[in-house]
This record gives sequence, C-alpha cells and structure tokens, in this order.
Amino acid sequence: MVTDDRGAAAVWSLALIVLLVGVALVVALVGSVGIARASAASVADLAAVAGARSGSCTSAREVADRNGMSLSDCMVDDGDVVVRVATSMPVVAQRVIDALGGTVEIEADARAGYVDYGSPG
Repeated sequence: MVTDDRGAAAVWSLALIVLLVGVALVVALVGSVGIARASAASVADLAAVAGARSGSCTSAREVADRNGMSLSDCMVDDGDVVVRVATSMPVVAQRVIDALGGTVEIEADARAGYVDYGSPG
C-alpha cells in the first residue's frame, strides 16, 4: 500500500501559520484593553488628586476631560474625593465585542484626600 503525502507539509504549515496569527491577534487585543485599563486607572488617580487639592469635582472633571476620558461619578466624602473615570474600548476590541453581542466600558475608581503639610502641627 503506497500513499502520496506530497504537499502535506504545506497544508500543515499553513494551518500552523493561521493558528499563530490568530493567537497573536488575541494577544494584541487583550494587550490593548489592558493598556486602556491602565490609562483609565492613571487618569482616575490624577483626577482624584486634582479634586482633593481643590476640594471639588470641577478640577477632577477637567483632568478627565483633558485626558480624553469622562468622569462618570464624583463625590466628596469627608474631605476625600472619590471618582470614577470611564473610557471607551480600543476600536478593534470594541468591534470584536460588538460581533460577539456584548458591551463593555472600561472604568477605574480612585480616592484621594488632601493633607496640608504647610501648616504647623
């Protein structure tokens, strides 16, 4: 019994290439979402500190707006400013999530208080 295996390596190579490209795309999508999440956390921290220094949510909103994100929630709680910053998903990741029938918004929370070290104890 003789079998003809010519071309089998090309088919397996093509399948492996398609698999590796697919994995690389998934890693890139997850990475872009992770970067967006880290950016939202940084902006939330900055907005909370700005709000704590001024004692109001106006400064926090300005910081979020200047960084291309929206301040979805802000409150002053016993001298601390608690903020929630929201941003959109990266475009390609949003398209994938839309195709899967889901909706996701990236949000980050932060809390900051201001201590005046300039006055004597």
